[in-house]
Amino acid sequence: VRILIAEDNKVNQKVLKRMLETLGYSDISVVWNGQEAVDAVKASWDKFLLQPSAGGLFDIVLMDCLMPVMDGWTATEAIRTLEEEKLAEAQALSPNCPAVLEAQASIVLALTANATKEDKSRCCDCGMDGFYTKPLSRDTLNAAMLHWVSVLFGDDADVS
Repeated sequence: VRILIAEDNKVNQKVLKRMLETLGYSDISVVWNGQEAVDAVKASWDKFLLQPSAGGLFDIVLMDCLMPVMDGWTATEAIRTLEEEKLAEAQALSPNCPAVLEAQASIVLALTANATKEDKSRCCDCGMDGFYTKPLSRDTLNAAMLHWVSVLFGDDADVS
């Protein structure tokens, strides 16, 4: 499972990354803002287009909502547009490639301290798949990851 953390708070970055590692996840990248998240997703798709069999797409993006440069909502909208374009490009370039046929959009999970109905609705409206409030406990993170990994890969998925 390839994970991208988009979080502007250094302490939150370290805590979240460490919790994921203790849960068995090892392929974790961290960025500081929404623009960097979009750039990281774009780079992973560009690499994938050059060599689909190498994989490299992010499976799950843990997206803080309030970040400088570009917030998580705007970043998610940009990522969804980018994924649509890149998936169409991949299918045009390699229509019979098994990796391309299995390629899919990332699961984007909102991480926010704001827990109102409006916040949750805004996250859903921009294309996020899940909504989790901070601070996130290890048990909540574990349950969320197990759920979304099983959505992506089925119940027999290996997290490492």
